[in-house]
Amino acid sequence: MGKKNKDDVLFLCQYFYPEYITSAKLPFDIAQYLAKRGHTVGALCGYPKEYTFQYDCPRSETVKNVSISRVRYFHVKRNRFLGRILNIVSFTMFSMFHVFRVRNYKCVAVISDPPILPIVSTLAKKLFGTKVVFIAYDVFPEIAIATKSIKPKGCFSSMMRLINMKAYKNVDKVVALTDEMKDFIAESRPGVTADQITVIPNWATENLSRNPVPENYRIMDYNENQFVVSYFGNMGTCQDMDTLLEAAKRLKSNKKIQFLFAGHGNKILPTLKFIDENNLDNIELWEFLDGERFEAAISVSSACVVSLEKGLKGTCAPSKYYTYLNMGSAVISIGETDSYISKEVVSEKIGFCVEVGDVDSLVKNLEYMSEHMEETNLMGSRAKRLSREKYDKKLSLSKYAEVIESVLE
Repeated sequence: MGKKNKDDVLFLCQYFYPEYITSAKLPFDIAQYLAKRGHTVGALCGYPKEYTFQYDCPRSETVKNVSISRVRYFHVKRNRFLGRILNIVSFTMFSMFHVFRVRNYKCVAVISDPPILPIVSTLAKKLFGTKVVFIAYDVFPEIAIATKSIKPKGCFSSMMRLINMKAYKNVDKVVALTDEMKDFIAESRPGVTADQITVIPNWATENLSRNPVPENYRIMDYNENQFVVSYFGNMGTCQDMDTLLEAAKRLKSNKKIQFLFAGHGNKILPTLKFIDENNLDNIELWEFLDGERFEAAISVSSACVVSLEKGLKGTCAPSKYYTYLNMGSAVISIGETDSYISKEVVSEKIGFCVEVGDVDSLVKNLEYMSEHMEETNLMGSRAKRLSREKYDKKLSLSKYAEVIESVLE
């Protein structure tokens, strides 16, 4: 008997369909696109629990011509460091038990998060000669060290550094989300050349527009004369929430400017505590929003905030930034002013940027935007145009197809 022909590409990631977070939607979008182009596509991912509304999933199924195999692992609350570590290690270990599934594929596309997962693709490369495409959503361990999640010389940072160095040396192609991430990787990973790295930006995984109607204001309990400053997405280690909260505190007496926070992450509880201690009735804090309520929240937002802690330039790219652009919202960037987002916000005239901790500038910019709505709306229009021209989903998906098909050849 002849050998069975190998399938084309396997996506190796912790989060995948039907989970609703962006890091699950993005690889599923790519997988579907490749399947539509005639490729045989699979996914080896974690069994959904934390970020899903569909709690009874089969261990294996085919969805939109993508063959999905789900791995059960420990699910511990992520609001504690030890819990996050246990989730990461257990998923990677249980995925390792399934490494022989990888030999059925010509190429494995491995996601950088969780940070030790690339050990599985590295092993598959050694055992089976599998081609590897490394998709760097984040750069580890630098991002964890910069946010003081781990110690620079601790055991976990040493393990991440070793695994990632090995992983980069055993890849055929690397996908970076931004030019500054490409430069960071090329300079810090000796095993990778700039020619191996392709920049492919993320895209908005939601197809929404900022088209406020009275019903949406009613749903979200705002009125049409208010200026709603929204923050959606992860409120975790990488996000600076303090600057935004301090600005809301100073603007407490300004009844026109209101704040809407919605998302998940380990800074939810400190944020809630700050709101309660300062009696901030100008902030509405929600958990993750989906469906009709998320559409309503988006539509009533006057400006949206993207925020990163210091020291993260080149290591990550906030996914909600692309959502804000796609829906035509003015953007407030809180972070390093020489980062790609802050520079783009200024150069494209789609909003304002402020440094982490610069509460004075943030308050001043929000007051200005609320008092000059015509100009703020023009910022949103330019953001929408930027989304179409630079961050179009079809454009990014076609680039992914080019990268993976070049490896398959």
